[in-house]
Order: sequence, then C-alpha cells, then structure tokens
Amino acid sequence: MAGRRLLLGIGSVVGCRALTTTARAAVAVTVVRVRADSQREYLLVQRAKPPRAGSWSIPGGKIEVGEPTLVAAARELREETRLGPSDGIRFHPWAIASSDVITRGADGDVAFHFVITQFLAFVRADAQPVAGDDALGVRWVTASAVDNGSLELGGNVGAIFRRAEALLRSGSVTEADALVVDDAGADLPEFLVER
Repeated sequence: MAGRRLLLGIGSVVGCRALTTTARAAVAVTVVRVRADSQREYLLVQRAKPPRAGSWSIPGGKIEVGEPTLVAAARELREETRLGPSDGIRFHPWAIASSDVITRGADGDVAFHFVITQFLAFVRADAQPVAGDDALGVRWVTASAVDNGSLELGGNVGAIFRRAEALLRSGSVTEADALVVDDAGADLPEFLVER
C-alpha cells in the first residue's frame, strides 16, 4: 500500500494523483544557548518550503534511509543553520519528544504526514547561525517570547519549547550528557544504533 498510485477516472485516465499511505520519518532539533545573564534562548528557523512555508519552526527535516537519527538531526541542523561541531553543537542522546505533523490539502486528504523525533542540542552562547538551504531566516527567542503570539509559528513549537524548559529545569536533561555527532555517526555509542 505504501507509495501506491491511484488512478482517477472512468474508461480513460482523466487524472493521476500520488496517494501516499505512509508517514515519513523526520527529526527536529531544539537548540538552546545560555546567555551571559543565564537566560536560555532557543533557535528558530523560518521555513522556505511547505508545509507551513513562512512560519517560524524548530530546525529539522527528513531522515534518509539508513541514516542514524542523531546523524540526520546534525545534518539537518547544519543544512538549515550552518551550525556544527565547531560552534560547540552537542546533542543530548535521547529524544525529548515525538510528534506528528499532519497537513490536509484543500480536498481534505492528507497532503503531508511526518513523524518527528524531537532532539535537544546545546550550543555556545556566541554561536552565529546563518539561514541555510531551506530556511528564509534564523533567530534566537526565549521560550516565553514564543508563547506571546507575536510570531507565526509552525506546529507545536511552543509545546516543544515548554517541554525542553521543564526537562532542563528538572535536571532530567543536562549539557553534561550531550555528545558531538559527526556526519558518519562513527562515534555514536552502540546503544544508539543497532548495526
């Protein structure tokens, strides 16, 4: 059923439309930095492509087949923000949440369905993100600024930032547990990837 095509019409092919029956795997990375005044800020990217083009969202994107999830997270973050290990990017090894993005077309049918593994990454306070290939812009915001409604946000950004704040405040997620992720994922602990 996955990836099947449905032909619409009687007697002859009047139209052809792709019917996707499976969700696509994706990652998102909540990037946090701590300012000199100890205030935490989070990174947003402005989406250039559907779904939700123009909205501010958490950096992320699709997972390539065979690509470890954390490696996909590091790649997508680098593609959208140009941030990487030289900027002090380190990933907490466990996902902080899982979410779905389900967008319907004008006809009511599902147009997009992404199952997103949400990660948290830490970066140096002086790191300078730059909008990459599928981002229109980047900006740092506080979690409370996200909740005030002044930005057009994509999806559940506020909920994910509130979750990150709660995990950080409680000590359940700490920077001491974070690790550097390279493009090959060669240094990932064996408990993260079954090979």
